[in-house]
Amino acid sequence: MGTTSTHLAEARIPTTRGARYLTQLCDHLAEMSHGGHSAHVHHDGDGGLPLVRQIERTDRRAEIEFDRGRCVLTASADALKVQVQAENPDSIARGQELIGRRIETIGRRDHLDVAWQPLDA
Repeated sequence: MGTTSTHLAEARIPTTRGARYLTQLCDHLAEMSHGGHSAHVHHDGDGGLPLVRQIERTDRRAEIEFDRGRCVLTASADALKVQVQAENPDSIARGQELIGRRIETIGRRDHLDVAWQPLDA
């Protein structure tokens, strides 16, 4: 039985609008995966960003499955917590780029800053 290494990173973003940003992010990613453009429109030419496969969400929690990993978002009264998980460093970096860049874009009026902390064992 083989062992698979999992890479995990987390960001805790202080905001009183966590649920709103969670909804906006999920709506945008759903549009990217099902709408008129794909996630690869947003890449930098070096293999592209992860492609969204599935999104499940409630008002305060979302799970996003990518072709290269997954992301879990949890909104509380004072923060939006984001965890990205993948099997290799390249995939986790791409997941962090996709999620982080999008959160900072939709949260620019509130000056949201996504600072990732690795949680690898």
